[in-house]
Amino acid sequence: MKRNKHKKLGKKTKRIVAVMEVIMLSFIMSIPCFAAIDVGAITKPIDVIKTVLIAVVVGIGTIVLILGVVDLVTSWGDHNTGGLKTAAFKIAAGGLLVGISTLLALMGY
Repeated sequence: MKRNKHKKLGKKTKRIVAVMEVIMLSFIMSIPCFAAIDVGAITKPIDVIKTVLIAVVVGIGTIVLILGVVDLVTSWGDHNTGGLKTAAFKIAAGGLLVGISTLLALMGY
């Protein structure tokens, strides 16, 4: 009379054995799959959008920087301390916006 080798095992142990068998079979029967398409073709539109957005930000930053310098010169001539402060903030904001492209280039984007 043949006995089933799993007959003595409990339900929990049978489930553990079944899960282990599935895991082992998934490792044994796995087949590597390689993409047959060019990844650059997929990411090219995203790169174009990224380049355009960076160019727009740099353009706006340049305009804000120039306006800040103009405000600084006019406020300096009028001895307007509030205008000097505003102009300094504009220059700082414009410099940050222009520097974003350099920062992204250094980071590899």
